[in-house]
Amino acid sequence: MQAIWYIPSPHGRLLHRVSKTKILNIRIDPELKKRAKKIASADGRSLSNWVTRLIVREVEAIEKKKSRN
Repeated sequence: MQAIWYIPSPHGRLLHRVSKTKILNIRIDPELKKRAKKIASADGRSLSNWVTRLIVREVEAIEKKKSRN
């Protein structure tokens, strides 16, 4: 789920909306997407949330490994 923040003006009107997330378009094999979606669903997550968690886990693992060196 994408979080949207609204920035109010001093006069109470909304100036613009600011998204906390960005969209990442990727190409994936349809069968792999189907399998991943099934796993995400079994975990009670959307495919987008499940993939985001995988990316976060890998980025943190790589950063942790680099910080040790």
